[in-house]
Formats: sequence, C-alpha cells, structure tokens
Amino acid sequence: MMATQSPPVRPPVQARSRRTLSRILDATTALLAEKGREALTVQDIVARAKTSVGSFYARFSGKEELLAYLEQGVWTRARGEWDDALGSRVGEGSSLGERIRAIVALLVEVHQDEALKHWSSAASDAGDGPEFARHMRDAVARALLECRTHIRHSDPERAIELGYAAVRGALRERPERWEDGPLTEELTRLWRSYLGPGESDDRGAAAVDYFQVWT
Repeated sequence: MMATQSPPVRPPVQARSRRTLSRILDATTALLAEKGREALTVQDIVARAKTSVGSFYARFSGKEELLAYLEQGVWTRARGEWDDALGSRVGEGSSLGERIRAIVALLVEVHQDEALKHWSSAASDAGDGPEFARHMRDAVARALLECRTHIRHSDPERAIELGYAAVRGALRERPERWEDGPLTEELTRLWRSYLGPGESDDRGAAAVDYFQVWT
C-alpha cells in the first residue's frame, strides 16, 4: 500500500511563530542526540522547547512529520555544503587531471573528517540519504564533463560514474598503511587512466593499466 505524503509545513510568517518553530527544532535535535528517534515523544519536545502541545500540533501532525521536516532541512544544508566544498576545490579552467585530483582529495577528506562523515555514509541512510548521494555523484560528473573533450573513453558519463564508484569503494575498503597523500595520488591515477590519456598538464596522471595500482 502506498503511503500518502504529508503536506509541506508552511514557514511561519510572524516573528513569534518563527521563534516557537526554532525552539521546537532545536529541542528535537538535542533530544535526538540524547535519546534517539524511537524514545523521542511530543511531550519531551514541547517540554524542552518550553511551548505547548497545541503549539506543536498547530505546526505538525505528529512526531514523524516533524522529523521528516527536520531531516529535509538537514539534507538541504548538506547539499549546499557539498556544492560549496566541491566548487572551492575545482577551479574554473582547471584540467581534467587537476579536477580528478581535487575531487579525490575531497572524498579522502570526507572519509577522514568526523564532521563530514554524514556525507560519506549518505548512500546507506534512510529518507533523503540516497538522493543526497546522487546529488554528490551528479555534481562530480558535471565538474568532470566540463572537460569532456579530454575524456577518451567512448562513454564519458558511464566512465565517470564507474570511476567515482571505484574511488568511493576503495575508500570504504581502504588498504592499511596508506597515508592520505599517496592514496590520493594513486586513486587519481586509477580514475584518470580509466578515462583515457589526455592533456599534457595532467601531472602525475600518466596512462597506466586500470588495475596496475592494486598489484
């Protein structure tokens, strides 16, 4: 049976209502960290937010609608953060090899930085997690396809998709004793060589056999 989707929550217009909603969201975020989703109750939320049950139900039909609203906001912020991070690494006019290196370095950082690990685990999360994972992949593809003329693979889109998956998989199964710098360079070579030898300014991205780096 297909679940019906709740109507979107309208942003409050009055300043007092905005403050009440902000307190509800802040209280929910704090309680989720303390108690988890299953133990969370509306009574807990309104007590922490110092508001009334009536104020809560004037905005949300129940706990699940509140959590869906909160999660949507989290993923919206995450998409903006990812786009900003990617844009800051991939310079306009940079070569394909430079773009791949910058993207790989960012993915390595994501897997190492505790504050960013919600990005790296997005593909397996519920809710909008898979959508966010697609957003990450699609943003990377757009950045690399700007250098389409330097990609020698017969199907650039699929080659980029598979290369991205290979890098993500290698980071999840990261070999022992590999430091970030050498790992970034080898994964860059792997992905770059799979796309095909290209422009001469791809430093360190000379053509190699796709699986040579693992042997």
